[in-house]
This record gives sequence, structure tokens and C-alpha cells, in this order.
Amino acid sequence: MALKFYDPANADYKCYSGYSSVAWNDASVIGGVGAVPSASKANTEAGILETVTCMASKFMLMDTKITVQSGGEGGKATDLLNLITANDYSAVVVKGIHQASNPHLTIGFATQLYHLYVEGGRAGDREKFKVTSVSVGDTMKSDAEWTLVKKKGS
Repeated sequence: MALKFYDPANADYKCYSGYSSVAWNDASVIGGVGAVPSASKANTEAGILETVTCMASKFMLMDTKITVQSGGEGGKATDLLNLITANDYSAVVVKGIHQASNPHLTIGFATQLYHLYVEGGRAGDREKFKVTSVSVGDTMKSDAEWTLVKKKGS
């Protein structure tokens, strides 16, 4: 599994520090006023992994496109799930399940921030979540590893 969990002290995740200065599961992110009460079990590393990789999430996203927040559509949502759950690349959970009015988790991949919208009630258990849609928002551009290198003469 190539899903990592955001820790602002880890230099590898520095490109996301402008978006969040606290750990992925900090109470200020997943608790408080906008908390999703039924997400307490899902807001663990095991719970997030299970939510993202379960068959219900893959089935829900089978023919769904990623919504681009600035307008339009991106690639297939299932391609993103397959990519971040493979071992070839690492994606970072920047924020656990948060925002009771529109519950989602935020994942960083290749300096993009993806919002995986979730709903509870999978398999008759309100504490089990599935991903229902995906949008892509901000780009964090300060990561040199993902900078496009032009060929000489172009």
C-alpha cells in the first residue's frame, strides 16, 4: 500500500505544509464543529485504508470522472484509486474525514489535492464509509520532484 499519512514534521511532505500545518488526524481537522461523529473508527489509518480500498468505493466510482473544482472533468476516478493503492507511487492523506455537511478526506498526490467524498452506512454499518466521488482542487507547486523538466533547445 502506497498510502502515507501526513505529518508536518516529515520533510517529504513539505509541499503540503501551506495547506495544513497539523497532522492528518489532528482534532482541529477532524474534530470540533465540523466533525463527522460516525467517522471516529474510519478516521484511523486502518479505517482510511479500508474506506479507500473497499469494493464498494471502486464500484461507486466505476464510470465516474474526477470533477475539477475550477471547472470541467479530469480522468477516471477509479484510475486515481488504483494508482494510490498500488505500490508504484505514494499518496498522502493530508486530512482525515472531515466537514459534516460534505464529508470527505483530502489526499495529496503529485502536488495536487484530491477530495474523496464519502458516505457512511456501507454494509449496514454507519461507521463504515465508501468513496462516492472525487474532485481535484489546489496544486501545491513547491515540490521539485514534480517539476516539469524541459528538453534542451525547447
